[in-house]
Amino acid sequence: MWQIPYENFPKSESLEDVSKRAPVYFQKEIRTALERGENVLVVSHGAPIRSILMKLKSLTEEEAAKIEIANAEFIVVDY
Repeated sequence: MWQIPYENFPKSESLEDVSKRAPVYFQKEIRTALERGENVLVVSHGAPIRSILMKLKSLTEEEAAKIEIANAEFIVVDY
């Protein structure tokens, strides 16, 4: 698995950091589109996807961190 070099940690976002902003975007943009009956495709890195799934599925941060998302993986969520 790819690892972030230690010297980059202060410049990186944690799942906690992403969890503060990704769900806000989900509520404001994605959920609004879904409520209008639109289909939505989200292309992103693993952490924002995990944070959105964490909110949608009421997961703890520890549970969300264990979700493995492969490169170019499709995750379908019926909302």
